[in-house]
Amino acid sequence: MTAPDPARSPLLPAAPPQGDLALFRLRSPQLALATLVQLSAGAPAFASQRFGIWTRVLIGQVNRGDYLILAQAGQPVGFAGWFAARKADAEAWLEREVDIPVAPAGEADCAVMNAFMAPSPEAARYLREGFLRQIPTLATIYAKRVKDGKRRLARVPNPRCTRPAL
Repeated sequence: MTAPDPARSPLLPAAPPQGDLALFRLRSPQLALATLVQLSAGAPAFASQRFGIWTRVLIGQVNRGDYLILAQAGQPVGFAGWFAARKADAEAWLEREVDIPVAPAGEADCAVMNAFMAPSPEAARYLREGFLRQIPTLATIYAKRVKDGKRRLARVPNPRCTRPAL
């Protein structure tokens, strides 16, 4: 019997495991998209989105690699998705619900978190830390939280940012 070859694994680990929690991406974009669709279909905040719009969001995340899948005891239970943006565009997205472009790497100064789902506070903290590891040069995170029909807008400094302040 030979040891499994990590280069052939369908999983791309994104952070060291924490107990029974793990963060990863998938080698197959098709499998990644299917997993994100399956996870979001059961969550009210995402299930109420128009299919075409939400699918475009997920396809973009997968194509750019701007997503993490959260597993607990080996089963996918949550995810995070984002994109890099310019501050002016992120403000427009937050305040006016407009579509904005993904910023080229040299022009991005913030991240727009447009998907986040975790089954528990502990899992949410682990997913958040894994996400922050992915965006070390982006100073601010923009997000919208919708719960019980109420929207909460957020502009949060990235505590892990390694870029000097502008």
